Amino acid sequence: MKKMAIMFSCFNREEQTKRCLETIYLQKDSLKDIAVDIFIYDDGSTDATLEMIDNFFPDAKVTKGSGNMYWCRSMNILMKQVRTLGYDFYLVINDDVKFFENALQIMYETYRMTNAHVGIVGACKSAVTGEQTYGGRDGKGNIISPSMQLKKCIWANWNCFLIDKYVVDHVGIIDGKFQHAFGDFEYSNRMNKYGFEIFISKDYVGECEINSKEGTCADKNVPRMLRLKKLFSPKGIPPYSYFRYNFKIEGIKGLLKSVYGYCSLIYYIFAGKDLN
Repeated sequence: MKKMAIMFSCFNREEQTKRCLETIYLQKDSLKDIAVDIFIYDDGSTDATLEMIDNFFPDAKVTKGSGNMYWCRSMNILMKQVRTLGYDFYLVINDDVKFFENALQIMYETYRMTNAHVGIVGACKSAVTGEQTYGGRDGKGNIISPSMQLKKCIWANWNCFLIDKYVVDHVGIIDGKFQHAFGDFEYSNRMNKYGFEIFISKDYVGECEINSKEGTCADKNVPRMLRLKKLFSPKGIPPYSYFRYNFKIEGIKGLLKSVYGYCSLIYYIFAGKDLN
């Protein structure tokens, strides 16, 4: 029997994490001849998240963090763990997705349709508007909608992302030197570079809302100095991650773009403009 590891990180989102786990556990035995295990990195939750997991999902494998790892570093740690345990499939998810009851089947069936070692990115939509929110994007950043057929993409959001051991053995794991963001798109670029294709799921796998800009560095209503502080923070656009990402994508050209791009971000903040 083959093995699949489902991985995600969490922090102080007890109800959201529970809802996500409930939707996954209802279908974890639905894949024929594949055993599914759940790996969670809790990055120092101070609410009752850990107690909830222990009470309702005691077989989930939990790694406890200090509270300063954030998403990318958390996923890097989990992928390192899973890699040593011989899993055949890696499914990375976000706990803010409410998965449909056939999500795992959709992901695996799409993978089987390709008959190759590929990445499959799950398409998510809004429960409010019904519009697509996350998934795969083309080279221009346009989101690609599922249509029950195989569709290639260039960039993949890791709200739901499936790869196999062969891909990991050749491409590696997510870059843990990023703090929070950028790691999923950088991994997409690495897959493209090494000749591994990415496809979107043949149908929607769940509901997930787009993160609000309210109260973030992108919100022009936040005081300027606080916006600047949020820009530099791990969940904003920290300079090291921003420069590292652009360098890994485009080399020296990317570094030069980073200088201009980051100066523009600072200018927009002091000019009282929104960041897109």
